Amino acid sequence: MERISKLTDEWINAVTKLNSPQDVKNLFARNATLVGTVSTTIRSKREITKYFKYFAKLPGIRVLKADYHIQQVAGKVWLNTAFIKWDWQGLEEPITARMSFLYKGDKIFQLHSSALPETNKEL
Repeated sequence: MERISKLTDEWINAVTKLNSPQDVKNLFARNATLVGTVSTTIRSKREITKYFKYFAKLPGIRVLKADYHIQQVAGKVWLNTAFIKWDWQGLEEPITARMSFLYKGDKIFQLHSSALPETNKEL
């Protein structure tokens, strides 16, 4: 579990500190897919780089809080279901994304992210 936590932290660092689409891309498996927080497109490896040329370059991008829930799925397959609170210049207020990182070995095989919807107080 600690290894998966560190790999996710490495991804956050590549996005928010290094602001490097290339470093982010290198964390993904060759046949990975991405559904990004600010996109409605399912992206493969080549398009993952394009997405992070935008997302990792948002002015002032940073993570305010990250909560991980890590589970081993099978063998070298791990799932990190995370809530990550993002902020960058131009946002009226920070957004929390629910993010599912599926790891095969040390690479992200699939990443799905979406902004949290408004809370339904009846649930």
